[in-house]
Amino acid sequence: MRHRVQGIIIQNGKAIFGYGCVDKINKTFRHYFIGGGIETGETPEDAILREVMEGINVKGNIVFKFSKEIEKIVQLF
Repeated sequence: MRHRVQGIIIQNGKAIFGYGCVDKINKTFRHYFIGGGIETGETPEDAILREVMEGINVKGNIVFKFSKEIEKIVQLF
């Protein structure tokens, strides 16, 4: 299983989310947290900063890190 990172992005006091198609057949669109897979040899912190740069072309910094990793994935849609 590939590990992933996601971030809550705040810029100028506003939250930034991704938005895109999650189901091409039903043409369902959703908002989502910016994130992606952790590359080999990369720390989770490096991965989220890279994903933010790749996803929204913003150089970020980490101001808060959750201390517990979520093991179970739950999708509500």
